[in-house]
Parts: sequence; structure tokens; C-alpha cells
Amino acid sequence: MTTQNNNTPSFWQYDAAYWLNKLNSGEKGLSSEDAQSRLAASGKLKIKISPFRKDVRLFIKQFTDPMMMLLIGAVILSAFLGDTSDVLIILFIVLSTGTLSFIQERNAGKVVEKLQSLIQLTCTVMRDGKTAEIPSTSIVSGDVLLFHAGDMVPADCIILTSNELHVNEASLTGESYPVRKFPGSVSATTVLAARTNCLWQGTNVVSGNGTAIVTETGKNTFFSNITKSATTDVPTAFETGIKKFGYFLMRISLILCAFILGVNLFLHKDIIQSALFALALAVGMAPELLPAITTISMSAGAKRLLARKVIVKKLSSIQNFGELNLLCTDKTGTITEGCIEVADIVGYDGKSDPYTRELAY
Repeated sequence: MTTQNNNTPSFWQYDAAYWLNKLNSGEKGLSSEDAQSRLAASGKLKIKISPFRKDVRLFIKQFTDPMMMLLIGAVILSAFLGDTSDVLIILFIVLSTGTLSFIQERNAGKVVEKLQSLIQLTCTVMRDGKTAEIPSTSIVSGDVLLFHAGDMVPADCIILTSNELHVNEASLTGESYPVRKFPGSVSATTVLAARTNCLWQGTNVVSGNGTAIVTETGKNTFFSNITKSATTDVPTAFETGIKKFGYFLMRISLILCAFILGVNLFLHKDIIQSALFALALAVGMAPELLPAITTISMSAGAKRLLARKVIVKKLSSIQNFGELNLLCTDKTGTITEGCIEVADIVGYDGKSDPYTRELAY
């Protein structure tokens, strides 16, 4: 029997011996076969999508907003009316706009993937009673990890052994001063900063060494719960505005076409000519150049940001940059390094004094 998800919100109230027993593990870790079966059961072994399929999905995505759909509708209506020039012009604008957006987002995505491959996180784990270096994405609940100074913590863990183990938890608590970690258990109501028997994903070891058993991985970690809101794909203000404008134009076009067609039929006009006139009006109302203008403008902004080493993954986010008036951020460890340095040593008179520096040394 293997346990992949303990689903215990306060796992820190139990000691390492409890988790070794519950997760069917030991101080020498899991066997390779057991770890592989747990990894498969956890759903982490996902089938990779081919680059071609990714590109196709991204390309199709460029034509799914209401404005582009309105122009595609105009192309179809123009073709039905036999207006070849309108078909070619609008189709060229639609394809060039979508292709430009696709190229920008594809290139940005490739750069991000390359950066992620350069900073792939690995960890030292006990497998089959021996130490091994594996990608952090391959660890499972029950694995025993070995930590040394400079290591990143890839999952939520309970301390097994420690030797002056100090961990920087600034990414979770905002406090840059390292926390000393040691085996044991704490109360279920203990605040995060005082859970001295735990290691958390997203933190890093500052000094010392130790071992720990993995209790939570992937989406079940504390860090993942915090970052979940940040990874949600929220439409930008620009996208929302364009969608509303697109739907507004579609409604106006349909209402006007229906009204004009109804009036012509009421006046006993030819039904075919009335329908063609209404369709021609709908084509004329489509703002063919608007998507092209917005895409070119945002691409120019993305190019300027790239010159300053800023990668824009989504073109529509450029508009949000322009609307930014105030940026709030935690300073410790981001704006500042969170390190104290001695600038000078002064004497009783407040002036730099080599003799005082020598005595202090």
C-alpha cells in the first residue's frame, strides 16, 4: 500500500516517525519501483504536447476574440456577395494580424522555456538506500531528501535529522532572517514562521545540513496554494474592452441588418436585393484595420521592452503596463538583498578611526 496524498492540513503536528510509518517509507528512502508507481499514481507523468500542436493551438487562439470573429464573418459575407476585393483585403488584414500576434507570443514562449530549462531544479534523494540526483518534479510523498547549504526545497517536508540547519523562508513569511530547523512536532495551531520541524517548497537552505521526508508535492504544497491565484489567466483590461466593443458591434450590425431587411420587406422590395443590401451594410461596419493597428502598436511596445531585457509573453498585457501608476512590492529580498554590511567603524567622535577598526577586528 502506498499513500500519495495525505491531505492533512496540519501535518506539522506529527513527528517524522509518524510520517515514515504512514507513508510506508524508511530512513533509507523508497525503492525505485515504489517511487515510480507513486509518481504515476500522482498524475505527474503527463503526455507532452508536441511543439507543432502547441503552435497550432496558439495560432488558432489569435482568431477567437470577438473582433477577429467579426472580421472573419465579414470575409464570409463578402465572399457570399461576390465582392472579391473585399474578401482579399479583409482576409489579408486578418491573417497578417493573427500571424504577427502568433509570432510575438511564440517567440516569447520559446525564450521562457529556454530560461526554465537553464534553471531546472534538482535535489538529492535516497533511492534504494543510495543517494541520487533527480529532477524535483520526480519526487513523491515518502521520499527522503538530503539538504545542504544552497539547496532549494522542492516540496513540503518533515525534518528527520538536522545539523545546524538554517532555512530562508522569506518567500513565504517575508522575513529574511534564517529560521533554525530541527526534528520534532509542534501544535496544529502554530503559525507558519514557528513551524520549526517543517521545510517548505520555495525556500532555500542557508547553512547546515539535514534530511527530511516529503509529505506534500506539486499542487498540494503550501507554496503552490499561495501561487495558485498568480497563475490564473485573468483577462486584461484591454482584452475585456476589445471583447465588449466587438460584441457591441456585432449586436449593432445584427440589429441594423434585421431592421433594414424588415423595412425593405415591409415596403415590398425584392427580398434577395434587400438581403444583399443588409449583408453589405454588415460588412461595411466591420472595423477591418482596428486589430491590425492594435497588434502593431503593442508589438512595438514589446520590442522596446525586449531591448530592456523584459519578456512580454502576452501582447495584450502591454496595455496594462501603460495604465500602471503605482507598484507595491515587498522590499526585503527583492528591492534589497536582505543582508547587513559594515560600511565603516568610527570612534567616539563619529569619525572613521583605523585604531578602533583594529580593536574591533
